Amino acid sequence: MHRSACLSVILCALWLACVGAAEAPVTPEVVLTKAQADALFKGKPAKMVLGYQPNKKIAWQDPSEGYEPIYTTMPIYLIDFASATPACTLLVAKAKAVVGDPFISPDGTRFAYNSGGSVHVAKLAAGAPESTLIAKLGFDQRWWIHPVTGDEYLIYVDTPPGNQADMDGKTIMQKLKKGSCAADGAPTILIAKQTFRCGRSPDGAYLATTQPGHVLAKLTPATAVENASIEVIHTTRGKCNGSMSQDPARPSVFMWMDSSHKKIYYEAKEDSACIEVPNGFKHMQWGEWSTHPDFFSVSPSVPDDWSDHKLHEAYIYQWSTAAWTRVTVGAGPSHLWVGK
Repeated sequence: MHRSACLSVILCALWLACVGAAEAPVTPEVVLTKAQADALFKGKPAKMVLGYQPNKKIAWQDPSEGYEPIYTTMPIYLIDFASATPACTLLVAKAKAVVGDPFISPDGTRFAYNSGGSVHVAKLAAGAPESTLIAKLGFDQRWWIHPVTGDEYLIYVDTPPGNQADMDGKTIMQKLKKGSCAADGAPTILIAKQTFRCGRSPDGAYLATTQPGHVLAKLTPATAVENASIEVIHTTRGKCNGSMSQDPARPSVFMWMDSSHKKIYYEAKEDSACIEVPNGFKHMQWGEWSTHPDFFSVSPSVPDDWSDHKLHEAYIYQWSTAAWTRVTVGAGPSHLWVGK
């Protein structure tokens, strides 16, 4: 082969190698061992989904008239704590996120995620098999199991998250075919003129929302899947990172953070009981109640940071012991599933 041709082949191979390296996602470092996980979860199976984009900050903007969200590519990973060496498995390489919270189904077999303002459900396995579009327009998706029928639903809203002062929009329920990634029939409107972003209590009686607004409401009837009436129990402004209780013994409790992001409150009223940021950290983001009532996950950072995932770490808090457990170095939004 001519020398110039050989040089061209070598340069091309080097370029392809560099491109491949640049495109390969950088995963969070999992520091929780299997032995530690077994002790924490008392031998129960446990999994976490975790969004992580270390190369750029997740875009955030205040909505205004004509507002279009800015989406940032964010890989989503699975950590199976039952593995001999827990590590990150890639589920979705290029979810288009504003916040992009991924959520594991109550049975631990699937997950719901947001990409580009659309809601998807996929199997909880490498490559997200059977990924299915559930809603072309939807945000802040959460799982909910009907306490009477056992039917599976996703509850979500039709307006993007932001710092707007109003709650305008719809809160929507989409029934799923049990155990599958497919919708079962058309969506129904649970609440026609207000968006509740923080999920629904296991008994169905309570909804909450933060950022925008800060509202805890009671639903009538409690098991409604459409046209529900609401009674506002508490409301204020300027709170965020809300997550509705998944503890059947405490259905009206929900987690939220004040503007400092240094404390997690779990009662509707201000100046109530709270959980401080883990030692050594100054800020928390993306707090979510686990499928198990005794745990929640959150991503603290040393600096006061809102959106740079590489500055955050994933932690699990256990209510019964009031103890923090470190999971990863590097973290974005997360959700923890623990088996029964």
